[in-house]
Amino acid sequence: MSAPNVDAAGAHELDALRGAVREHGSSSEEAAVARLLGALELTGGARHRAVAVARSLVEGARMGFVCGLGAAAADALYALAGTVALAG
Repeated sequence: MSAPNVDAAGAHELDALRGAVREHGSSSEEAAVARLLGALELTGGARHRAVAVARSLVEGARMGFVCGLGAAAADALYALAGTVALAG
């Protein structure tokens, strides 16, 4: 299985996420993800993507996909709410 094409910034970000997950690997997943998100100071969609990547690394690809799908659904609902607010 080959790695997906990622630009240099994305590869650096992914390496940083992997290092942070390994660093906090001895604690519970919830505590590790909370520390990871606190250390990265992410907001909005970047936070959702980081959670999906972290869950993929910790629990496997299927859980990462489910988490990412949930994040995408949440983003779609926020976009719908914004569209309704602007139209009204």
